[in-house]
Amino acid sequence: MPTKRSYVVGDLVVLKSGGPVMTVYGISPNGNNVNCNWFVGGKLHAGNFPMTILEPARQKKPGPLGL
Repeated sequence: MPTKRSYVVGDLVVLKSGGPVMTVYGISPNGNNVNCNWFVGGKLHAGNFPMTILEPARQKKPGPLGL
């Protein structure tokens, strides 16, 4: 049985099905839902998602100059 993943405010996540990188800005009291913000075309969006449909966003590794 898979373990339940937990997130904290500020974590970067994506939907398992794909989409933009989102920032966690809140977690429901029962820990089952995550509030996220993301930008598309310079416009801020927000949504509430079940924790089970999210996964951590893959971080780009910095280049040799830290960029």
